[in-house]
Amino acid sequence: MYHQHMASISATDGTGGGKDNGGGGKDETGRGKRSDRIAAGLLALGLEPGDRLGIWGPNSYEWVLTQFAAAKAGLILRRPDKKKKPIEVLVSTQIE
Repeated sequence: MYHQHMASISATDGTGGGKDNGGGGKDETGRGKRSDRIAAGLLALGLEPGDRLGIWGPNSYEWVLTQFAAAKAGLILRRPDKKKKPIEVLVSTQIE
């Protein structure tokens, strides 16, 4: 499954991760731990595996962490179209 694949990527013992905007290195081990905490937080909020999660935001390291976390928690991550109105986003998340 996809979330298992994402978890296996996070579990690698690499040290050559990407650079953030501040120039600091981001390794896979740190990403795995951070995304684990985010996944636990999402589940603590009451989300359950199979639930849809929509996140509106720019491309960022935090967005990638949340993508990993959603996969680990078994959530379906949807990135809404920024051109849509909030009601259109709500309707589009209800459609399979």
